[in-house]
Amino acid sequence: MPQSSTPTDSGTAPTHGIAASVPLKLPASFTFSCYDTSFDAVVIQAAGSGARLTVRGQIGTVPYSAESVTARRYMHAIVDAGRELPFAEISLTSAQAIVVRGTMDFPAQPTPASVAAGASVIVVALKPVVDMMTACRKMARNRVA
Repeated sequence: MPQSSTPTDSGTAPTHGIAASVPLKLPASFTFSCYDTSFDAVVIQAAGSGARLTVRGQIGTVPYSAESVTARRYMHAIVDAGRELPFAEISLTSAQAIVVRGTMDFPAQPTPASVAAGASVIVVALKPVVDMMTACRKMARNRVA
C-alpha cells in the first residue's frame, strides 16, 4: 500500500526516510546556528565517489588588553589548545576573530541525514571550547585584570 504524502499533525509532509536514503546533490551548502553562533557548511565532491563536508564559523573575538589582560591571555591559550580538536581546528584571524573550521570526509556521496550528522559531530566537539570562551568573555566584561 503506498504511503500518503498528506501533512502530518505538525503540518509538514512526511519524508518517508528520504533524508536518510537519497544522496545529496553536490555541491551543496547550508547555514545553521548553534551555541549562539552562525555556521556555514559546504559539501563538495571529493576524489573518486566520496565527498567532503566543511563547516566554518566565527565563535568569538579576542578581548582587547584594555578590557582584560587576563581574559586576553586565556583566550589566546584557548585558541592555541584548539588547534588540534577532533574534527575541527581553531585559528585566529588578523582582526583577532576566532574562527573554527572542521572537515569530514565521506567515502560515498552522502545523504542529507549523514551531512547533518557530520556537521553535528564537528560542532559538538566545540562545546568545551565555547564554554571556556564564554567564561573569558564574562571575565573581560567584569574587567578582571
